[in-house]
Amino acid sequence: MRIAEYGSMYTAAQRFRAAALETDGSLFSQGTPIWSMPVLAGLIPRLLNLPEQHAEGEYLSQMRTALGGASALEVQLAAEALYVHYLIEGDTQGSTTRERIVGVLALLPQPISIPPDLNSVLDVDLGLGEDDRGIPSLIYLLGFVLRWKRLGPDPHVRPPADPWSFKARVVAATDEDAAGEAYRQTLPHLLFPDSFEANVLPEDEWAIVQHFSAAVAGMQSDDVDRSIRQIRDALSATYGEGFNFYDPEVRALWDPGAASDAAQLIEWLLPDKAVRESVLTIVADAIDAAHLVNPNAWGTTLRRDEIRLNVGQLETLVLREGAVYLVVDGTYIQVSQKADLRRFGFRCGQYRSMIDACGLALPPDEVAAEYYALREAHEALVVALARRYTRTTFARFHSTQVIDYLGHALGRDIPNPAYAR
Repeated sequence: MRIAEYGSMYTAAQRFRAAALETDGSLFSQGTPIWSMPVLAGLIPRLLNLPEQHAEGEYLSQMRTALGGASALEVQLAAEALYVHYLIEGDTQGSTTRERIVGVLALLPQPISIPPDLNSVLDVDLGLGEDDRGIPSLIYLLGFVLRWKRLGPDPHVRPPADPWSFKARVVAATDEDAAGEAYRQTLPHLLFPDSFEANVLPEDEWAIVQHFSAAVAGMQSDDVDRSIRQIRDALSATYGEGFNFYDPEVRALWDPGAASDAAQLIEWLLPDKAVRESVLTIVADAIDAAHLVNPNAWGTTLRRDEIRLNVGQLETLVLREGAVYLVVDGTYIQVSQKADLRRFGFRCGQYRSMIDACGLALPPDEVAAEYYALREAHEALVVALARRYTRTTFARFHSTQVIDYLGHALGRDIPNPAYAR
């Protein structure tokens, strides 16, 4: 489903298709052979020794070191790849991406600028990204294009214009890992937005297809994306063009076991009123902290058996049966405190996009006592994520029901994200 406010992003994606997948062209300077196999093969090894993650402010200095002695074509490819990386990952601040691209372009003997129409796309709140793994994601992008060009005997053969054939070629050129999943999910939508969904979680796709398989004639059950396209066509007359599969009345059709009422789920997860009020106050305070920094950077997700507070691309707090899962900034936790917290499964290093993030699962009736010592570390993480990301990658799954319940239960005003108004 095409997202109306992303029109300029779709145009930029078509420029990438023409420059990188259909020809050996350039996004920034017409007629320059930037996205060619020799240039791709020359740049990738230069980036392999860069650290996977970088401290704030070190990205450009590390890139300059990696590009020392590179050809002008390789330098420009690095800058253009950073731009495309933003389109596909879609969750880094546009101003940060612009600063990085301009910094790399400044290394050219004759610096060039980002074309104005592409430059303006960096100010669009994308919210489409998957797992931004930093430098490894950038290397994956370059490797993906190189594999794409190697698929056929002629590297300049135009890719299929048919969306389903295009998807098959994307699958053939991607690996079975997190970065590959981002490309398989995002790239077909960017280039064929009227054929591929941006608003369905991968784990829900087959549930939707299985429910509607008997009701929609001619379902292509072997291709989940094609099936969902047919389901959308069939339901649009009833629910309107551009409906969301997570609209309550639509979701009730394919996921009848989901809690349609946030109150029902929250009160089942937190049956004790005093415990519930204590935990929900923590959720509300974290929302306020994120909203104050960036009202587009956070969202709440209502799932079948849990509720999440997402900031940027991380789950920062999850209510689930028997536990309140917290993610905190480990740099705020003392060594002795970390040892004590291991009884709650305290563990660091599992989040690629935030290397200092650590998670732990607190029993609900112990949250009030334990959170006092964790509050600074938790809110520091929330604020850091809200500053880092233009828009949460979970924006399209935000639940206003959760916000309504929080406000009613606590007797205070809880904002919805700016994108949800």
